Amino acid sequence: MTTFLYKPHVMNARKEVTTPDIIIDQLIIVDESAIERLPIQRVNSHESLQSAFDPIKLTPVYLLTAVGGGVLFGSGVLVCGVGQARVTADCAVSRQAWRLRHLADHFDKLRLAVQLEQSTGRPQRVEQHSASLPEPKELLQRAGGHDEDLPRGLMLACPCSDLTVDASAPASCEFLVEDTRLDRRLKQELHLVPADFDSWTERPLPRYTVGPVDEVEHYI
Repeated sequence: MTTFLYKPHVMNARKEVTTPDIIIDQLIIVDESAIERLPIQRVNSHESLQSAFDPIKLTPVYLLTAVGGGVLFGSGVLVCGVGQARVTADCAVSRQAWRLRHLADHFDKLRLAVQLEQSTGRPQRVEQHSASLPEPKELLQRAGGHDEDLPRGLMLACPCSDLTVDASAPASCEFLVEDTRLDRRLKQELHLVPADFDSWTERPLPRYTVGPVDEVEHYI
């Protein structure tokens, strides 16, 4: 079975942080019109991604993750080429998360923003109010969950399509979710580099061997 080990820093309403280990074996892109499954090996928690596409389409998502004690709310970004299907995307997920139940009475008051900075030009910023997003309860039900529960091993990626931006690598992107009611924020930074970029001006040969160089006595 192919899996992704998700290790979020979960902040509760009192701003206390725990870091559970969560095995994810299915990531489902779900919105009001479609349900699509993304191969789990495309999910990562990297802060830097290489891309062979130009231009690149960045679609922020909010994440709903199954875990004991209630669903987690987090953020991520779908990264694919402009004109490519969403199922070809990489999904970079933030390691910051909140409990969904702590957002139940003010989910529609969350503020979301994306800031894109290219290597040249002025930063581009777009914002969206979460009232325009599908309610988590509806999406949980479409994926086989109910209320604030979700079957084990699932992570839902709910696109914030109005925040989609196009970019050309190299570029940096910041995705911010602000909870003004509890005075906290989720912040994710993602750096994009071209796949053919080489940080070495001259790539040397390896200098060290790995492991023992003399004969090793075996005991088995």
